[in-house]
Amino acid sequence: MRLIKHTLKQLISGLRTEFATRRASDHRPIPCSFPVSADYIVSTDGGLFRISRDAIRHLSLVPAFGLAIDGDDVFIATWGDNHTAILQGRAGALSDRRSFFWNEIYSQPVASSAGRIHQIGVHGNALWLANTGHNCLTKLDRRTGAWRANIAPLACAFGGPIFGDNNHINGVSPGPDHLVFSVFKIHRQAAFGICGRGRITLFPYPNIGIHDCIVAGGELWFSDSYRFWENKGGGVALRNGKILHRDWFDTNPQGFVRGISGSNGEIIVGSSFFGTRQQRFGGRGSLILIQDVRNAFTTLELPASQIYDIVRIDGRHFPAKPPNTFDEAFGALRRALGDPLVEYPLRNFLVSKSGIKFDDRDLGEIDELLDA
Repeated sequence: MRLIKHTLKQLISGLRTEFATRRASDHRPIPCSFPVSADYIVSTDGGLFRISRDAIRHLSLVPAFGLAIDGDDVFIATWGDNHTAILQGRAGALSDRRSFFWNEIYSQPVASSAGRIHQIGVHGNALWLANTGHNCLTKLDRRTGAWRANIAPLACAFGGPIFGDNNHINGVSPGPDHLVFSVFKIHRQAAFGICGRGRITLFPYPNIGIHDCIVAGGELWFSDSYRFWENKGGGVALRNGKILHRDWFDTNPQGFVRGISGSNGEIIVGSSFFGTRQQRFGGRGSLILIQDVRNAFTTLELPASQIYDIVRIDGRHFPAKPPNTFDEAFGALRRALGDPLVEYPLRNFLVSKSGIKFDDRDLGEIDELLDA
């Protein structure tokens, strides 16, 4: 109940601010010691922040989990009392002093905050959601928010798709002919998956609790948020299956690690305040700047508890290009994680908007992911 009141109060307060008369202080740079070379947008429970060299700007007060920037559009996944929603705004407001004036294009009820829409991704006319509360990957029309498809990629013991937050799907990264996603847990481990060429393939990862699934320059980047089975204390970020600067993270235990981005010579990692569902909004999260050339580490505390995603202002997580083909994405997963755990036909895991699977007309529009 405390969490519901907290999130509802945040959403109402944020929306009032967004639709109020624009105020100069909303985008006023706040000096800080954080020498990044690029500009980044960070989504948090306190809204959107822009991080520039030695300056922070608080762009929006609406709580934001998923974040996607493409062309003239910026999309966020937000939440309220008993629902989760996708809002669309103008990307120009990331750079100038205008308010966003968010437009809600999609909404669905949730049983708890755990079922919020998590990370999101854009490709072409499609907006893909890590639809955590439904345990599926949801495709929307990016212009209208109209539902286009649901993929429920995890199977029950009888081979049918699981619709409902059982495995906690939390990350999604779409491409022209493929869809990469992350799964918080499959029993005692986690998994990454890829949909494409008419099939779903899962790759295992030993620790429960992964976030992020970024493929750039042929490499997989992700967060092992709290190294569940290792008792190390604090999470880590991984590149191509290897922990980044393990010694530093072991010596300087972080919180719940989630959110990765970077530019030439630097990487930014999010570290959220760690606690129970009732406690996690009571502290401060931070960003970690890793400068590889100097082997330097700088932390910056934010006026928010939870860091959800970090994206460069150009919409990418990294300068390197994302994969353009299924083979490129599949190869990155295999190099980082080893051989696949299981593979099965994609058509068997398409479900309707309500989760019913009785008629082909309910199965949506995903021709790009079916057999080549």
